[in-house]
Amino acid sequence: MGSWELDTEVLAALYTTGRLIEMMHISGYTRDNVAHDYAMAMIFGKDIDWEKVNHAIMNRWSKSALVYIKTKAWKERDEWEKMCPSQ
Repeated sequence: MGSWELDTEVLAALYTTGRLIEMMHISGYTRDNVAHDYAMAMIFGKDIDWEKVNHAIMNRWSKSALVYIKTKAWKERDEWEKMCPSQ
């Protein structure tokens, strides 16, 4: 693997259900931060329990925040797919 290639196994290890939920409790961690991690988890995560993640988002913020986060995450995921179609 060249230095420019992504190590998808490392990224998969970073984007787990537990990490996504844990990060939401960090002071200053915003909905935009969650949206980015949500997008990366959609791309690289394995066996994400989306129901748990979504409930944690609603518990931390609200149902409208979940809609905001998911909408932004899907847009980011779609942009990623355009830039890196093989991922």
